[in-house]
This record gives sequence, C-alpha cells and structure tokens, in this order.
Amino acid sequence: MAELEPASHSEHNRQADRLRRREQQLEQLSAAAADLGEQRDVDQLAHTLARHTCLLLHADYACVQFYTNNQPDTSAASRGGVPCEVEELPLLDRLTALAVQQLQPVVYPAEPLSRCREIHAALVVPVQGLHRKVIATLGAVNKKLEAPFGREDVQAAVCLGRIAATAVDRARLFQRLQEWSQSLEMLLSFNAAVNRQLKPGMLVRQLLENATRFLKADGGLVGLAVEPSRGHAPAMQCVGHWHQGRWRPWRRRWAPEQGIPGFVLVSQFPYFANDYPRDPLADPELANRYGVRRCVCVPIKNARDKVLGFFELYRRSGEPEFTWQDAAFLESLGNTAAVAIENARLLRSLAARNRQIKRLSAQYMHRLEEERCSISRELHDEAGQVLIGLKLGIQVLAGLLPPQAQDARQHLEQLRHQVNDAAARIKDLAARLRPPTLDQLGFEAALEQLAADCRTRMGLHVQVRLSRSAALGNEVAT
Repeated sequence: MAELEPASHSEHNRQADRLRRREQQLEQLSAAAADLGEQRDVDQLAHTLARHTCLLLHADYACVQFYTNNQPDTSAASRGGVPCEVEELPLLDRLTALAVQQLQPVVYPAEPLSRCREIHAALVVPVQGLHRKVIATLGAVNKKLEAPFGREDVQAAVCLGRIAATAVDRARLFQRLQEWSQSLEMLLSFNAAVNRQLKPGMLVRQLLENATRFLKADGGLVGLAVEPSRGHAPAMQCVGHWHQGRWRPWRRRWAPEQGIPGFVLVSQFPYFANDYPRDPLADPELANRYGVRRCVCVPIKNARDKVLGFFELYRRSGEPEFTWQDAAFLESLGNTAAVAIENARLLRSLAARNRQIKRLSAQYMHRLEEERCSISRELHDEAGQVLIGLKLGIQVLAGLLPPQAQDARQHLEQLRHQVNDAAARIKDLAARLRPPTLDQLGFEAALEQLAADCRTRMGLHVQVRLSRSAALGNEVAT
C-alpha cells in the first residue's frame, strides 16, 4: 500500500491538473461567448476570436481567417492574447488548406505531414456556416517544447468554432443590414426629393402634363420601356394619351425601330417630325383623329444611357415646329423621370432584400438556439457525467484506504468538494445557456424561475407580469 500511494497521488495530481485546465477552458469559452456575442464589426470580431483562440489553447500564436464564397478575405492574429501581425507560416497554411478540404480539425504533428523545426505543435479547426460552407478557420501554434494539442484541446477549439459560427454569421448579417440600411436611407431621401413619393407611371404622366403646358403643346404620349422577356425583344409601351386636358385610353406597343417610340429606343436620340402625317414612322390614327402635324419624341435615359421610356409631344397644323431647346427641356424631364423609374426598381429590389434579411434573421435565431442547446446538452451530459464518474471513483478510492491514512482521506475529501463545485458550475452554465424549464414548462414558467433566481441570488424584489392575451411563439421566447 505504501508503494501505491505515490503513484495514486501522482495520478490524482494529473487528474486535478486536467480538471483545472478543463475548468479554465470552460471559463474561457464562457468569456468568449460573451465577447463574441457583443461584436458586430467583422474586423474586430476576427481580432477578438484570435485572442480567445490563443488564450483557450494556451498557444504561443493564433491566427483566424474568415472566408466569403470559399475565398479568404479577413484575417487576424494574436500572440499570447495580444494582437499581432499575421505571420507567414507555410506549415500552418498547409494545415489550414487540409482542414478546409476535409472539413474537420487537423492536429500537428501527424502523418503524412513531415515535422517542422520551427513549430512544435499546431492545430487548425474549420468553422462551418450554412450549407456546410467554411466561413472561418481557427489556427493555433506552439513553438516551444510543450505538450502537443490533445483531444481536450480539439474539443475546446471545436466548441469555440461553434460559438464563432453564429458570431460570424451575425456580424456578416449586421454588415449587410448596415449597407442595405444606408442604401435605403439614401434612396428614400433622394426619391422623396425627386418625385414627392409618386409612382413612376404617375410621375411621368405629371411631367408630360407640365411639359405640354410649358411648351404650349396640344397633347402627347408617354410610355415606359418593357424589359425583354424570353423569346421577346425589348419594346416601348403606352397606356394613355393626353389630349385637351385629360387622359384618354391609348394602348400601344412598339418593337425596336417600329414607330417613333421604337426608333428612339434604338437610336437613343430625340426624333423630330415637323410634317407628321407624311413621316414614315407616324401613327396614322393619331394623325387623322387628333390632327397632329408637329411632333417631338425624346427618350428617357438613365445614367448608363439605357432607355427606360419616352416623352412624345405634338402640335396641330398652323403651330410652330418643335426646336432643339424644346427637346433639351424634355430631356431634363427625362433625367428626372429616369431617377424615379430607377428608384422604383431599386425599391422593389430592396423589398426583396428585406424579405431575405428577415429569412436570414430567422435562420440566425434558429441557429443560435440550436448551438446554445447543443452546448448546454454537451456540458450537462458529457462533462457532467465525467465529473459524476470522477466523484464516484474518489468515493471508492476513499473506501479502500486504511484507517490510518488520514492525510490521504483529507486530500480526497478536498478533491471531492472541488468536483462537486465544478459540477455545480457546469450545471449552472448549462442552465444559463438553455434553461430546461423553457422546453419543459414553457416561456412563462422559465421567466418565473428566472425572477425567483434573481430574488434569491441578488436579493432583488422582482415581479413578473404577462398579458394573458399575448401569445408568444418559440422564436420570441428564445
């Protein structure tokens, strides 16, 4: 028995060291989850993640790489928990490429990789986002002759990667939200100043009405270009005719080079017809019914010289011809109309993006809760079971000691208390990540339990009041 005690004591020390390291890693993971959850900037998130990777694995150097569409775009490094420049380490690059290819952690030294004199141990963990795409990699390096990265280190790094996955997705989402929000604010501000919240069709009609009064025209047509569809070419389309102070039904469609609107669709220049009845592109019905004699047609073009529509004004016989100054005035109105038309299309695109944002937000919340549940289950089931087994082993070992081994019994009792404390911490951490009451009894019961915990721990007077008419879904509750 005297020979077994030193070995047993040494084994206990190793177990205690492993337990302390495990506790440190759990505390570091908790701190990482808190820090990463507050980061919305992608660059700052990369530096924060590199620091936590370095501290979690007790690494000399850690490097984090973010990916967009399978291409690296953002990187950050940390040395001893302090930000530093990204080093050129060919071996770490090889390990990173291998981890991305295999979609699983890679530990060095391991075959078939050859040993590297500059690096004693290395670990690279890929972080997967939606659709199993790699969105980041966590790399750690030890250059000193320390113990290589073990299974516990790999598990801790994978856990950190799962936490980082939601943080990276959210940071990317916030980045897109900010870009789209800025674009939307600029668009709405410009759109309000240009068209006073009018729709493009209403705006171009109002512009034509003002133009006929300003140029003393008898009437006119206005239309928009129809985007080419499958099997059809682009065309000009008109649904109304302005005559004698009111709009009349006038449905027409002109293919490229067909009629005057079709001609300006191709030429992109104003067209004059000062003898309209004899013009080869004239509309005979318009000439005969309304006595059109003079005509000018101007394309509505955007900043890329793409034709979006047209203005066409006419005068009867005996009235002056249209001039280039008239065409220049109509072109200025066309520029205003082009902005309104482009804005309307952008608004439709933004509406589609907003729907996409809502879907991404829902996916993010779902993914976040899945990760929290997964981490909570792993802490409760795996780590908790390990500690319970360790506690039982300590009790069995205490029963095997002779009565005179009081010092050993005292050490075992201290170790048992440490195990109990660690188990309590893990249970509390798992409950904070995902309270079991939320799944078992629902949101109201979980909220009541949270209030009771606050009253017990902090001595606060907390009351919970819920509207009985309010129905909370799972997404709101989580």
